[in-house]
Amino acid sequence: MPSYFRKVPNVQYVSRDPKYGTTLDDYVVVKNLFKRGKLRSDIFENLSYFEKYTINGDDRPDVVAAKIYKDSTLDWVVLQANNILNVFDEWPKTQRAFDRYCLEKYGTYENLYGGIHHYETIEHKNTENIIIIPEGKKVTEGFYNAPEYAIEMDSDVRLPSIIPGTYAECTAQVGGAEGKVTALTITNQGIGYTSIAGVTLSAPGAATTATATCTLNVPPDDMEVGQVTIIDSGQAYTYQPSVTFSDPKATVAGILTATVGVGSTNSGQIAEILISNPGDGYNFVPTVTIDPPPDPIGNAAYVGVSTYQVTIGFEGLHINPTGDKMFTCHGSLGYTVGEVHSYDLSTAWDVNTATTANIKIMNFSGIVFTYCTGIDFKPDGKTMYLCGLTDSGFKIVEYSLATAWDISSTMTYVASITTVSPSSIRFQDNGEYVFIMDTTNPDTVRKHQLVTPWSISSMVSTATQSINISSLVGGENNINAINFKDDGSELYVSGADNSSVYFIGLGSNWNLDSLTLKGTLNTSSKDTKPLDSFTNPGRTRFIVPGGNGRFIHTYNMDLTAKGTVTISNEQLSITGITTGGGAYDPANPPNITVQPPTPHRAAVGYTIVNDGKVTGIVLTDRGYNYRSAPTITIAAPLDPVTATATCKTENGRIIEIFIGDPGKGYYDPPTVQFSEPGPLYIPSVGEVFERDGQEWRYDGYNWKKRLSYGTVYNDPNIDSLVEVAGKESSRPITNIEYEQQLDDAKRQIFVLKPRYLSIILDDIEKIMEYKKGSTQFVSRTLKKADNPRLYE
Repeated sequence: MPSYFRKVPNVQYVSRDPKYGTTLDDYVVVKNLFKRGKLRSDIFENLSYFEKYTINGDDRPDVVAAKIYKDSTLDWVVLQANNILNVFDEWPKTQRAFDRYCLEKYGTYENLYGGIHHYETIEHKNTENIIIIPEGKKVTEGFYNAPEYAIEMDSDVRLPSIIPGTYAECTAQVGGAEGKVTALTITNQGIGYTSIAGVTLSAPGAATTATATCTLNVPPDDMEVGQVTIIDSGQAYTYQPSVTFSDPKATVAGILTATVGVGSTNSGQIAEILISNPGDGYNFVPTVTIDPPPDPIGNAAYVGVSTYQVTIGFEGLHINPTGDKMFTCHGSLGYTVGEVHSYDLSTAWDVNTATTANIKIMNFSGIVFTYCTGIDFKPDGKTMYLCGLTDSGFKIVEYSLATAWDISSTMTYVASITTVSPSSIRFQDNGEYVFIMDTTNPDTVRKHQLVTPWSISSMVSTATQSINISSLVGGENNINAINFKDDGSELYVSGADNSSVYFIGLGSNWNLDSLTLKGTLNTSSKDTKPLDSFTNPGRTRFIVPGGNGRFIHTYNMDLTAKGTVTISNEQLSITGITTGGGAYDPANPPNITVQPPTPHRAAVGYTIVNDGKVTGIVLTDRGYNYRSAPTITIAAPLDPVTATATCKTENGRIIEIFIGDPGKGYYDPPTVQFSEPGPLYIPSVGEVFERDGQEWRYDGYNWKKRLSYGTVYNDPNIDSLVEVAGKESSRPITNIEYEQQLDDAKRQIFVLKPRYLSIILDDIEKIMEYKKGSTQFVSRTLKKADNPRLYE
């Protein structure tokens, strides 16, 4: 504002500063700040001299003067045009100054931006577009909050309340082994139900596991379970649970060992049986089995020789399965007449008790035997087979006997086949195969299939199997006969070269593919030419006819020792030897097998269930070898299942109920609970209740009493009173908003039009001049002020 102050006149003012002197005539010239110019009222009050202007941003008065008058020193014109005396308070602040001013005034940003300074109205019009509430009027907080309500706390004031519905009621029935809900009966239909009414059944009782104990039986059955007692029947069994008994003590087989005697009295015999392990769990006397000696064949004991001599030309032997019939075949009269002789044995398998029964000359039905080399029978004794030389060559001939094992009964020729030099013939036990000893060098055993069992005429000519016996029993080329053990597990070969009977094991019964030489019985001390061999079913007695002396020799092959044992306290106690046996090796005593005790086993049973409880246990096996009562475990019940149901409503009532899932485990009827019925009356949100000029309004939770009203007016178009809430017709003005409004209002100013600027400048010149006539007048631009020292 330098141009303005240049126009302000001076004044001589007595100085109090020592540097300007201290006499009454010491003055200092200063600007007369008490002299102030202003616009003439005829101009100031006439808007035609001015135009509106909005202050932009942080523009100062000099900036505005520069923009309007092209002269920033005319800022005083801008200020006087708006009667601004205090620029700090009356001119818009810069943004930084504004922020600092607001924060100092209101203390915190929270108070500045969140604090309410006052409330102002919002324009509201009626349906005819007439302003009912003008905009921008300051109003009170009560105006803004109107209408106001408060919860009615006076308990004596009676206001409308909820009228509840009535719960429906129902009973249930249960039944069946699984404890299911069988029926639901409505006893009270209730009222207030909608179509989505629900129903809930209480859960079954908690399931508990049954328990039981038992005792052992009375002697002699005191190692098995006796009486079973239910301790707790459990609850909620919907199935038949399993029951298990703990395992008894394991039974153990006893172990025995043997010693073999040496010396003259019991050499090679079992001398003593010792108990290595007494075992446990024996409730019977077990059998004792001693392995046979290592070579019962070579060490066979000679029993004796027949007291009679067989007829000359003796070649083959057969003894029936019961051992009371013996048959020999011959080449009599110097091997010119073939014969069969039969004998009756008064003692089975004892050839010394044989007596001649019949002699049959084999020269009928067109078949004339010169000599017979082998004989065999069908097991029923009604079919006889012979092999040997006939007047038409070597043959095998089949005959039928009218009476079993009786060659004196009618004998009928059945069939014959021609073969090569057969010395022996034997049939498989089922008649499906025939074995022929072919003495053609080397001696061979051939196995032929019979298409029809026991029918020699159905024999397949090509052998199924064949074996060179000479290669198996080295050094033996003069084989007289073959025979088999009754089950086909052993083959016996009689050979003259080594005066021996060879015992050959078969890998599988009646199969010649896998043969093993098991032992050799040398007969040279009795007869150097063993013709044939036969054994009883157990092969304990072996019979060998001699070709040189024509006597029949018997050997005992039952050299296996036998023993016994006693029992005490379910264990092996005392051993005994009933037969010492023979041919045992003292250095390698035989193995002894003791019959094991009855295997231990746990008791077995099943449960009986009634009404969800275990009421009994039935034993199907009492077990064995219990020394104390076992523990009984009953399976736990299955988890119970809660029943479900649905219902049908009509006119607010439950009219039908349906079982969805009958559940499981109910043995007492469950309680049935229906969902809460809807109320028959409930105040709606915003509902108004009036009494005696007082109004209450329901907010969904409480009735609230009206404390104040908003702006109420009558709208002619709807012919009704309309209440405008304060929050609809007014709004809060924050502190920052209020301050911003004030500051924004300062930006709206008036500026003198530039064309009138010369008038103002002339006026200011005239206003600032001193007038003559005053005692203080010095000149138009200077006057002398009073000297205050004159009054001190």
